[in-house]
Amino acid sequence: LLWSKKGDVEATILSNGKIRCGEKIDSIHGMAKSLSNLPANGWDFWFYEGSEGEKKSIDELRTRIRKEMD
Repeated sequence: LLWSKKGDVEATILSNGKIRCGEKIDSIHGMAKSLSNLPANGWDFWFYEGSEGEKKSIDELRTRIRKEMD
């Protein structure tokens, strides 16, 4: 995962659904709050890199996967 479209911070998704950023482990929301020092919705702050290198919102990915599961 990349923090913001700038991608200046990277995180790894763990098997339990939490993310690791450096030594810290938290939910996408908790980590977003820690990094921004604001109340934060992690779906708005985390991105992934698409197949052509473009930054895409994980919220878009979540929406796509939910549609595929229906």
